[in-house]
Amino acid sequence: MISPEIAQLVVELARLIGERERKKAEAEPEVCLVALLNRMRSDLREISATLGLTVEFSFFDGSLNKAREFLESQQNTTTEHRSE
Repeated sequence: MISPEIAQLVVELARLIGERERKKAEAEPEVCLVALLNRMRSDLREISATLGLTVEFSFFDGSLNKAREFLESQQNTTTEHRSE
């Protein structure tokens, strides 16, 4: 199970594609995330400059730092809600 914050990221990404995709992501965010990652893995074996660059950039320090900050902020928010 993924956190609600990660699920929301999946929904936001799907929304950029279209309304139908957003609805699917809202219904099954974890399934959509796994499908996305599996598709990226298979498509990266083929020539796809845009997808390749996107995946490559996601491993750069700046992208990783943003991801860490996001996860930390979500963890802090979750911890704050539990203590209330």
